[in-house]
Amino acid sequence: MPLLQQLDNFAVTRAEMQLKLGRHELEELLSKSLFLISIGNWDLHHAWWLQNIGIKFDQADVQSVASSLIAGVKALYDAGARKFRVIDVPLLGVRRPTTTIRNIFDTT
Repeated sequence: MPLLQQLDNFAVTRAEMQLKLGRHELEELLSKSLFLISIGNWDLHHAWWLQNIGIKFDQADVQSVASSLIAGVKALYDAGARKFRVIDVPLLGVRRPTTTIRNIFDTT
């Protein structure tokens, strides 16, 4: 699930938590919570797709991925998060080998 979709889901969850806990108690809880941010294949799918069709992955694409991460962290901060850890960041511009359906069923 892409980071931005996770943030949308968190906004819904946060609203539900505020109804149950109240604003002050929720802000206290969020300020003490550790938010783990994992950047995975979905977040980098666009870069992979560009490489896969032969388009060079350039600095603008790296900046786009970085901007998305910054926007995500800012959105969490604005929602009350104060402690962050970014984990599992894959190498930008490097594809992991994948098995496609074509490879599985190709008997030639």
